[in-house]
Amino acid sequence: MSSQLLDAGLPPAQDRLLTTCFLAALLHGIIILGVTFSAPKHLSKGPAARALEVILVSDKT
Repeated sequence: MSSQLLDAGLPPAQDRLLTTCFLAALLHGIIILGVTFSAPKHLSKGPAARALEVILVSDKT
């Protein structure tokens, strides 16, 4: 009798799994769509914005 009382309040395992997967997908979507990347405003104009300095070092470690 006590096991019936404990199990009566829980939804089936399949429903819990589906709900958890939906909430996880929703959270991932919000995070992915909410994260943006942009260049700093003082570096985004002029030819220096496209320049990249590369230093090659041939040193054995």
